[in-house]
Amino acid sequence: SYLPAPTIAGLASNYSQSDANPLNNTVWTTRFDHNFSDKSRIFGMYSGRDNPRYITGRAYPKPIDSNGWDQNFITHYVRAGWDYTFTPTLFNHFNVGFNRTNSLNYSDSALAGLSTNFDWDAKLGISGASGINCPIFSFGEGIRTAGKTNNDNEVDNGWRFNDSLMWVKGRHNLTFGANVRRQLYSRLGQGTQSGSFTFGRAQTAASQAVSSTSGNGFASFLLGAVSSASLNRPSHFPRGESGYYSGFVQDDIKLTSS
Repeated sequence: SYLPAPTIAGLASNYSQSDANPLNNTVWTTRFDHNFSDKSRIFGMYSGRDNPRYITGRAYPKPIDSNGWDQNFITHYVRAGWDYTFTPTLFNHFNVGFNRTNSLNYSDSALAGLSTNFDWDAKLGISGASGINCPIFSFGEGIRTAGKTNNDNEVDNGWRFNDSLMWVKGRHNLTFGANVRRQLYSRLGQGTQSGSFTFGRAQTAASQAVSSTSGNGFASFLLGAVSSASLNRPSHFPRGESGYYSGFVQDDIKLTSS
């Protein structure tokens, strides 16, 4: 019942669908500044983005489309800083920042499975596999594959810290600084747990000797005669961590008074 009826006359290449892939981009930014005194002031800012779209447009109706998927980029950027003047010749500037980026990629079937919490394989009567994605069905014969594996959330978190102390001493303008960055990346994905099933001519051919010229992959699908099948079930989701640490000393020397 998920495969669409023909929209064009003929026995082959008889289905066509027109679809759009709109891109929406919403960005918002806010900032505040506050002076505690002539010596001490702070600032803070937040910037976010919500960027949903459907990649390439659908070639099949929901939920078995194999052409595109729902994608959304969500970003959060937070910055804060503190400036403090100790003396007319001694000044400190401190910054802290946090970045979070989510890249969400879900097929139509994965969104349906997530919203109602059901198992596609159980719904289709398939044993030995389980997942919220519709399984992948490949028919050959020039027929577009049904189903899409996209079902993941890529999460990238980053912390930023930097501080610089500026000191004017005689002819010297000295700057001491440090920079610390921490990054954490995780990919939460389980796109192929529902299984991938390939249907070929051999299962409905007159004989194996003439399977290249007889039989039909879609006929094998209608009979449930699978040529090959596979699934990938991750035991854990990988996570990458990185760190960057640096410091510097800079001296600008004034050689003459003019």
